[in-house]
Amino acid sequence: MSVRLFSNLASPVTVDDQAIVEVAFALERHYQVARADCQMMVEAVLNLRTVAGDYTAIRAALNVWATHPKLSLPDCYVAEKALAAGAVPLWTFDRKLASQHPAARLASG
Repeated sequence: MSVRLFSNLASPVTVDDQAIVEVAFALERHYQVARADCQMMVEAVLNLRTVAGDYTAIRAALNVWATHPKLSLPDCYVAEKALAAGAVPLWTFDRKLASQHPAARLASG
């Protein structure tokens, strides 16, 4: 996500949360950018006046993801969406997510 690209827009745009997840994945995996730096870069774009939208869940997911190296951003995002919707606990078969995110509980079965 280029700050320059988004800062020069004539009118505000909304960036889909899934696109943000993909950008963070590419930054981390393909460009070896540290998670904290990925978070900072994504936040810089989301804070632009030309980027509009409710990014509460993705921001929360980025915060968890940046400090929990064993968790994936998609898992953090799903847990944060569940938390925001009041749909907790989020039942999961993912042991890492259940042990590291307060909204998630391990489903047995």
